[in-house]
Amino acid sequence: MDIEAAKIKLINKTNDIVIITRSDPIDAPYGPEIVWVNEAFLKVTKYTINEVVGKTPRILQGKETSKDTLLQIKNAIKKQNNINVELLNYDKYGVPYWINFSIIYIHDDQGKLCYLGAIERDITDIKNLNLKLSEKVITDPLTQVFNRESFYVSGSEALKHFKQYNEAVGLLFFDIDNFKSFNDTYGHIAGDKLLQSVAQAAQKLVRQTDKVYRYGGDEFAIIFSGINKQSLQIKAEELITALAKQKISISVGGSLSKLSDTTIEEIVERADFGLYKIKRARKGSICIV
Repeated sequence: MDIEAAKIKLINKTNDIVIITRSDPIDAPYGPEIVWVNEAFLKVTKYTINEVVGKTPRILQGKETSKDTLLQIKNAIKKQNNINVELLNYDKYGVPYWINFSIIYIHDDQGKLCYLGAIERDITDIKNLNLKLSEKVITDPLTQVFNRESFYVSGSEALKHFKQYNEAVGLLFFDIDNFKSFNDTYGHIAGDKLLQSVAQAAQKLVRQTDKVYRYGGDEFAIIFSGINKQSLQIKAEELITALAKQKISISVGGSLSKLSDTTIEEIVERADFGLYKIKRARKGSICIV
């Protein structure tokens, strides 16, 4: 075995993906042409070597591939700068995978750039693990809606958006009527299932732009953006009606953002007062303050 064959065998045995492309034309609409890939590339992408040689790396890109990152790579290649980025690619069947991407510049004996070598490490498992960990940080484990910490982060952002674009923030606070008695009578497992049912019903009623939170105990909150008082009242009524069909009674307090509000806590205080007020006056009803 000669040294060149040994080099290829070594590259084929590595777990890292290796792609060699022509260096010219870098500015072509579809990118440089692929001339060689190693076995790790074929394993991850599910392509055969005949399917990719003569094509360009564009075949690996999809709707969620970052255009900003691609531009960053393109600009680095133009200047022959080092680059190390994370990029979302897609295999032959459209399954996404994440890579850590870097470039090696291959020159001939005269110093002319001839080929580009992309070294890619599959980091899909790491990205998925990080996503799960981040979801655990912001999600209530029992109900799978957002937690109290996430509520204050999102609420502060929504209030900031209101100040900038004058799109009112609506807040509903609600809890389950007589939840303690239910827990005492039927036990905590039944109580947990009740909390899950309430969370699921609330999630079905909100728009994609709105979020449901477990604020604590049996108390939940929903943050609405770009809503008026009448629409907030309607949303509260829809929530009460949906849960009544499951024989679950809730009381709801609510409030809209004001120009004088400087923190989300001010809206929370009004909505919480509305909930307190309606619980004392007539459970199973609504009070928008």
